[in-house]
Amino acid sequence: MDQDGREVEGSLRFERLLFDVSATFIQMPVGDIDVELTRSLHRITVFLGLDIGTLLMLVPGANRLVRTHYYAAHG
Repeated sequence: MDQDGREVEGSLRFERLLFDVSATFIQMPVGDIDVELTRSLHRITVFLGLDIGTLLMLVPGANRLVRTHYYAAHG
């Protein structure tokens, strides 16, 4: 497979991952969202080959970011 084919395949795999992650949240009970956000952050971080993944939230009116979820690979 040539470089373009590998890039397309990688893009499709990433799009499938994002679809799966998004679908997980449909009709999910509110109480389960935090756990699933961390699990999804883990999946995305591993897929991208990273050691750390962080989800930040912009605090309205404060012009600052607050870390809401974090994943770090073990090892």
